[in-house]
Amino acid sequence: MSRHFSLQSDALETTTPPSILNDVFGPTMIGPSSSHTGAAYRIGRLCLDLLDGRITGLTARYNRGTALAETHVGQGTDRGLYGAILGWDIVDPRMEKLDEEIRQELVNAGIEVEVLYPDLGETHASFYDLTVGNGLEEHRVEAVSTGGGMFKILRIDEAPVVIEGDMFETLVFCADDTCASDTCAENTTPPGETLEAHLHRTFEGDRVTLCRSDRAVFLRIQSETALDPSVLETLRRRSDVRSIKVLEPVLPTLSRHHLQLPFLTASGMLKYLRETGEDLELWQLALRYESARGGASEAEVWKRMEDVARLMRRSIEHGLAGTDYADRLLPAHAPLAQSAIERGVVPNDAVTHMILYTTAIMDSKSAMGVFVAAPTAGSCGTTPGAIFGLADFHGLAENQIVRALLAAGLIGVFIASGSTFSAELAGCMAETGASGAMAAAGLVTLQGGNLHQALTASGVTIETGLGLICDMVADRVEAPCLAKNIAGVMRAHGAALTALMDFRAVIPIDEAIQAMDRVGRLMPDSVCCTGGEGLCATCTGRHLHRQMVELPVSARPPGSLLPTSHEVREQTSYRLNPGTRAPG
Repeated sequence: MSRHFSLQSDALETTTPPSILNDVFGPTMIGPSSSHTGAAYRIGRLCLDLLDGRITGLTARYNRGTALAETHVGQGTDRGLYGAILGWDIVDPRMEKLDEEIRQELVNAGIEVEVLYPDLGETHASFYDLTVGNGLEEHRVEAVSTGGGMFKILRIDEAPVVIEGDMFETLVFCADDTCASDTCAENTTPPGETLEAHLHRTFEGDRVTLCRSDRAVFLRIQSETALDPSVLETLRRRSDVRSIKVLEPVLPTLSRHHLQLPFLTASGMLKYLRETGEDLELWQLALRYESARGGASEAEVWKRMEDVARLMRRSIEHGLAGTDYADRLLPAHAPLAQSAIERGVVPNDAVTHMILYTTAIMDSKSAMGVFVAAPTAGSCGTTPGAIFGLADFHGLAENQIVRALLAAGLIGVFIASGSTFSAELAGCMAETGASGAMAAAGLVTLQGGNLHQALTASGVTIETGLGLICDMVADRVEAPCLAKNIAGVMRAHGAALTALMDFRAVIPIDEAIQAMDRVGRLMPDSVCCTGGEGLCATCTGRHLHRQMVELPVSARPPGSLLPTSHEVREQTSYRLNPGTRAPG
């Protein structure tokens, strides 16, 4: 399947600017993948609201051959979606259950699930076509995952919408097609006023939109706060109103009408500094940006970033303590790194501490621990592993870590606004490539570097990650993901050091992000999280995938399936037939 669309065009056009605390650091979750588990969970929660909190039937249709169709089990789409319709929180300990246990929970709750793989004709790699019902009503929801746990609901009952979970969404379903015509319901106030006109008048400060398809007509009210329940109850009594659905926000930072930001790109940020005459560091500009984006004070943004830092610290501690989870490919690696450091096998220096912390976070994620996507689950170890590892080795204070995370977060905003965090769209350069660039800015900030050095380090790290593919082995976000997270730390560390030495960047960071976006659109589906090509397509990779699927969890303890030598399996590696495309 050709991904000929632009990453920021058509239905994917950005409608709200990225937030450090939405797009870059988040979601806080349990599960293997943010773009699969996190986004699926958020879509599922909105489906649950659409059905007034009770779903008894779900039909999921995933476009044949796409990343979502190929990997929805192993990468946790099912875990996120099913947990949501069961009413669980995304960090509920029940989200740690094995896949078969979650499916049994659905049976116990009386929820029937069917998964189909038709040819939907959709080009997006992570397109959801869901039908949800409860015996009283049924709705169709079409959505896409856009990377890092972010998503867009594109259509409800075939009527076009763009819902991103960052505002209160009230859907007033019309009893018939008269809600926007000259024919009015009898019990209207004032007399002769259509439902659409009434809503525009009643909710003057909010956005009211008529949404229409052959299947349904409804009026959508987007508001920054929840609407008055008494007003909604009055609406329900109108004869032209069939039902009212309130979809609550699923993102921590809400959007606002008439949102104004100081900048959205690195070049725009530098222009802002010239115009204001201020001398601010990257972390201070991050506070300025996120305060404007979220409508919170800079002190509130700082506090929320402290909360993020505490969650990251807990993930590191969880991983360092040793983790155990039955359904994983790799054994815990952080204890191996700790042991090597303690025995003097490797140097006890800043680099090994960054590797140790990165590994600990990835171990925690794979053991279904609570973690922060940064900016994705598959790359969650790189940025915090580098920043906390370096800071702890040198005994730096927590406030210095928060500053470094803020600086990293603003680089993430620039990447999200100019490209994507989705491996399904741009391979692993959108994940560990992006997180490496974020880590580089954080490392420069930790070491007292200036704004321009941070931008240089981030830009160089993007440049060295262009074309990085996503080829997870056995449909698990473990290998080569752990190694790529560590490699991202190493690229970030090298770029930070050379930037502090005042090496100059040849390509400005905004142009490097643009190049990343273009390269992503050129990458074939087979190397973008579909299990089609790369390490997953080697003989050993295929063998591991078969074993993970066919053997019960009890028969394959973590690490037991890994090869014990470097002898080539069957003396050959997997090759596609000449002239054919990989699956997906």
